[in-house]
Amino acid sequence: MYSLIFRLEKVIYTILFLLILLFTSSQILQSKLLVVFMFLINGRLIFHYRKVIPILIFFIFCISYISPFYDHFFSGVSVTLHESFNTSYYLGHVVVIFGLFLLSVFVFTESRINYVFLSHRLNFINSSKAFYSLLFIVLLLAMFALRGQSMLSGNSYGDLDVEKSPLFEYSLVFFALAVCFYDQSKIKMSLILFLVSFILIKDLLYGGRITSIMLLLFTYSMYFEDKIAKKYVFILFGLSIFALISFQFIRTHPFLFLSGNISFSDIFNSVVEPNTNETLASNQGDIAQSSARLYGFVDKGILPFEDRISSFYYFLVSIFTPGISFSELGSLAQYKKDEYSAGGGGLLPVFFYVWLSYPGVVLSGYLVSRFNKLYVNAKKNYMIIFSGLLLATFPRWFVYSPIIIFKLCAYVIPFYLIFVNVFFKKSQELD
Repeated sequence: MYSLIFRLEKVIYTILFLLILLFTSSQILQSKLLVVFMFLINGRLIFHYRKVIPILIFFIFCISYISPFYDHFFSGVSVTLHESFNTSYYLGHVVVIFGLFLLSVFVFTESRINYVFLSHRLNFINSSKAFYSLLFIVLLLAMFALRGQSMLSGNSYGDLDVEKSPLFEYSLVFFALAVCFYDQSKIKMSLILFLVSFILIKDLLYGGRITSIMLLLFTYSMYFEDKIAKKYVFILFGLSIFALISFQFIRTHPFLFLSGNISFSDIFNSVVEPNTNETLASNQGDIAQSSARLYGFVDKGILPFEDRISSFYYFLVSIFTPGISFSELGSLAQYKKDEYSAGGGGLLPVFFYVWLSYPGVVLSGYLVSRFNKLYVNAKKNYMIIFSGLLLATFPRWFVYSPIIIFKLCAYVIPFYLIFVNVFFKKSQELD
């Protein structure tokens, strides 16, 4: 019965989406209706995955990227200070793409969820040597891949002189692999917590946030999802959001914070006070404008059909050529930024729109639904770790660049096969 109702809901949401597109003559009205539609369907997905916390967190994350469109079309707020393509016309088309993406995710989502925690599905490999070797690699990358001037210098985030190698973030691959060799011992858990704390502190001191968020998400899904009650997860999640917004305030005014001229009430007010400005100053607003910019490239012919196909080709090539760029078209987020400024990367479905038009948007929704299915159903160790990384790294691939799906998450598969099938063929005999 539930499956029948779920299928009926898919039909209703699809018809509703089409009615909004076909029977609203005003783009502003259409955009307003689609924003409400996005909140509704995203809320339905949250309810559907309410028992799978990492996926639920992903859809809560999506809400924050719907909100700039709400602010713009309902309150007349500009989404960012960047002027390129920052108009209702282009933002309205991004709303259509975003709405189609969420609808596609819902349509391709299966009605039944039989979820078992990732840690309960992993087949433990008895090799302390592998575990300690992997954590040592993570420690080395964390120590030497991020250097320079920290926030303790008193400079704001934008003024820090930081040398951050991609290897700092790629340490997540080796951290993820270590879970296969974790035998529940207190010593190993202590090492994991120490390493997580070290990376978090270093990342935050150097003005970072995203790596910390991804690390925490993966650590939770692999080590603590079966140990922490859901009500406490929601409390911690709320406190984490408060902490991140507070950190944004601190990293903008580090000297005042270090000198003691900022009180807790100042930080608290920066979090809870409503925005009264005519322009948003947020990552979410920047992403909305960056997405409108990419749509505008297509709409105005700045990216003709041939360049769109070339961009998709170079994107695929870049998967197998880390650190090598054959064309600026391979990175749409950076393309012509000197001429058309932008503050962020872009929404995942907008990248797919640029490459493959609206069928690409549907494809992006299908892929995300498959990511969720894989997270729920994966059985093999390397697919469990891969799915865990996918859900942990969504702050990168969903709003910055989809290349992270392949250049970070997928790398765990060959590394796993190397560690297990080459160095540890007889892993049960190693210790």
